[in-house]
Amino acid sequence: MKVIVSGEVISAVSVTADAWKLHQLFVLACQGRHAVFVDPPTSLSTWLATIDSASRSAYASAIELCVRQATSFPDDAATIHIIQSGAAVWSDPIATLTLDDALGVMNESLGVLVENSTNDWHFLCKMMRPSERKRIQNAVKKGWVSALHGGGSTLLDQVKSRMQAPAKALRTFVVFDSDRLHPDELAPSWTPDRPDGQPAACQAFGWEREFQQNLAQRYWMLKRRFIESYMPLSEIGTASSDNVHTDAVEACTRMPRAGRLYFNMKKGFAGDEKRHDNERCRDLFSQVTDPDRLALKHGFGSKLADHYGTNNDFEFDWDEDAREEAEQALPNLMRLI
Repeated sequence: MKVIVSGEVISAVSVTADAWKLHQLFVLACQGRHAVFVDPPTSLSTWLATIDSASRSAYASAIELCVRQATSFPDDAATIHIIQSGAAVWSDPIATLTLDDALGVMNESLGVLVENSTNDWHFLCKMMRPSERKRIQNAVKKGWVSALHGGGSTLLDQVKSRMQAPAKALRTFVVFDSDRLHPDELAPSWTPDRPDGQPAACQAFGWEREFQQNLAQRYWMLKRRFIESYMPLSEIGTASSDNVHTDAVEACTRMPRAGRLYFNMKKGFAGDEKRHDNERCRDLFSQVTDPDRLALKHGFGSKLADHYGTNNDFEFDWDEDAREEAEQALPNLMRLI
């Protein structure tokens, strides 16, 4: 995070018993966990002159490095303004907080909630560029970022719980499947309402409505149905279970692209046959031949997404739309680190 501390804070706190809090603030800068700036920069020199030479040198070097890196920060980088007095404003991307509140946020690990803390986390990292992946994996090792298991039905409750604690709320990002069965269901006007009065089974619809209000720019709802929907065709054969139909991979390549993105990759056509709302797919699979339907009847198995966690150094050949989606969504995560 980008942290801008007022010179008034330095002057007021440095002559009190709370001066140790300034040390804690600048140690975080020395660790590279957050970028700390002083406004105006000259207000720091008086306090630095009163502390031991080792700390003075370390803090000055850290501040200098932060200044050099300032131009690389995105315009919407998560930012905290530390003030001496006044009402706290717990907002994103810019929060205005007291020193105590700011330290609470800065020491809080960034919680990335995913439906499955193993496969979904591996998928998220796999979608990153190597430089982004290295940065977030380093942050995880240091305890600055945590992959949190949100589960399916419990994810929303966990997010709401974090929102009750202001520091955790500012340090929360959520990734979840869209659960959509047709691309038109991504339209803002779509709702789960159905003619028979029984709503469509799409829990992500409710999640998105909630997060639009309380986590704007701090969530990524996948445009495709599942994380498995992003698996490159070149990887499906390797990733599939041993008992998958021998013609399933070829049949998948012949499927119309829109259908493949909303096909039940794990359970196949059989997995959706008993859904009460299976009409939602409409004509997506009308061009799939009977032999291909048979080959894809049971999908590619429940272990398909495990493949995202294999060979971390190998870069997948993502399709253009997948890469574009990631390039739009991932900066919202990276700006919080």
